[in-house]
Amino acid sequence: MKFVSFLILLFSISFFSCKNDKPSTQQGAQKQGGGETLKVQGIIAGQVSRTENITTTGTVLPGEKVDIKSEISGRVVQMNFKEGTFVKKGQTLVKLDDATLQAEKKEDFASNRTGSDQRKRQKQLLSAKAISQEEYDLTEANLNILKSNVDIINTQIAETVITAPFQGVVGFRNISIGAMITPADVITTLHSIQPVKIEFSVPERWSKDLKTGQSISFTISSDKKVRKANIYAIDPQINPNNRSLVLRAMYPNPGGEILPGAFTDIKIAEGIKGSFVAIPSMAYVPDISGALVYLQKEGKVIPVKVIAASRSESEVFLESGVTPGDTVITTGLLQLKPGMPVQVLTKEN
Repeated sequence: MKFVSFLILLFSISFFSCKNDKPSTQQGAQKQGGGETLKVQGIIAGQVSRTENITTTGTVLPGEKVDIKSEISGRVVQMNFKEGTFVKKGQTLVKLDDATLQAEKKEDFASNRTGSDQRKRQKQLLSAKAISQEEYDLTEANLNILKSNVDIINTQIAETVITAPFQGVVGFRNISIGAMITPADVITTLHSIQPVKIEFSVPERWSKDLKTGQSISFTISSDKKVRKANIYAIDPQINPNNRSLVLRAMYPNPGGEILPGAFTDIKIAEGIKGSFVAIPSMAYVPDISGALVYLQKEGKVIPVKVIAASRSESEVFLESGVTPGDTVITTGLLQLKPGMPVQVLTKEN
């Protein structure tokens, strides 16, 4: 009897142990399979239409700029300009020594005159058939060579006078009277500052919205006066390094009030209209390669790369990455990992 009671007790203990282990095993399998579901807040992304005012920075460039150099080597004998002053087109800036060239010119001129006299006599002899046609032709050819030499010398003498190719302001000079210079030496730099150019760049996404003739407004740091300029040229290619488009605008610059090299703050006068996906600023996560937004799809976390067109104090307006109707996670962002289960309590944005 005692033996039967012992068997019944042993069977009962085994039965209840197996029954209690079953749920524990099931719970472990569930935990191992997916983990606890994180509860977060989120919004349903919506589309908005807005007018974007493009702002950027730029640099003032001279209307024209050229390094003043000599076309020939020589010694400087005259400097006919003051640094930082206005000069007219064609004004003589520098004179090189031409004494040797002038002497060669006199010699060639004398030879040319002698050759002309000889040709005149040869022509008379040819008419009298005292010389052959070949002899006369040789004299004619020699005379033409002498004339060419005179033309070459005159050109070289003209090159000793260095003039301003356009009106503008000369910079600092790099040479002094008496210096020997070559065509590689920069004598000074000439800037035309009426008008000036404003060079700036905008993100690639705005390239299709900007046209020549479009107006911009800009300020410089020295006086903050708002000035207007017109876009006159657009680079035909996007810069592959930063995905931006370079443009230039022209400003009349009355009185030369703005100097080349000045930093400018620029605003495109005409706003650009577009449609964007709006999300709360808290959902926009900058990272080393751009920015991320976390979406919930089929109960799991999906990170997506986004491009922002602009932002306000409370919202970011996206150009790509999120489509209207997507569920955007706005809280618990530091806890999120790709593919983890998540439950989102959503509201309309």
